[in-house]
Amino acid sequence: MDAHTSDGAFRRGFLAMVPLWLGVVPFALAYAVTARGAGLSLVETQALSALVFAGSAQFTAVGLFADDEVGDELRRTRRTAHAARAPRTAGDRGETDSVHGRVPC
Repeated sequence: MDAHTSDGAFRRGFLAMVPLWLGVVPFALAYAVTARGAGLSLVETQALSALVFAGSAQFTAVGLFADDEVGDELRRTRRTAHAARAPRTAGDRGETDSVHGRVPC
């Protein structure tokens, strides 16, 4: 298949999907407004949209983040997970290898 043929196939496929966007765009806007209103950052909003396929699950997750008690727990868990993955230096823990002066692995 040459580039011209594949370009035409892509264009036909794109045009065939245009009616789907009539339902997707309003849902996406409603989700984005709800997620941002619940306190999710722009990156978190986009990541949840990209990683969670079911729209109802997106709204459910946003509802959990918006709930004060559950949201606080989820945010605390997220911060703990980020802190656990963050690289540490000798100054952070005050530990050094007695021979090389580096943080032990």
